[in-house]
Amino acid sequence: MSSLQEQLLKDGLVDEKKLARANQQKTKQARKQRGKKRPPANAGQQQPQNKKAERDRELNRQRREAARQKELAATPKTRSTWRC
Repeated sequence: MSSLQEQLLKDGLVDEKKLARANQQKTKQARKQRGKKRPPANAGQQQPQNKKAERDRELNRQRREAARQKELAATPKTRSTWRC
């Protein structure tokens, strides 16, 4: 215990349960703060992965568009689409 806690306990201003509860809350708060300050384990790898994912999405979009164009070109024209 810290000296302030000991003095408060000695003077009868707090009891053992209140000190234990305060210490638990202090420990929990410290854990939360430590967790927030840590950078993600893969923080350095995140940006290249994002760029690769973006590039992959663009390539997939282009491939889908090319396949759609090819499909449209392959479909036979029906009489309703002919305009005379």
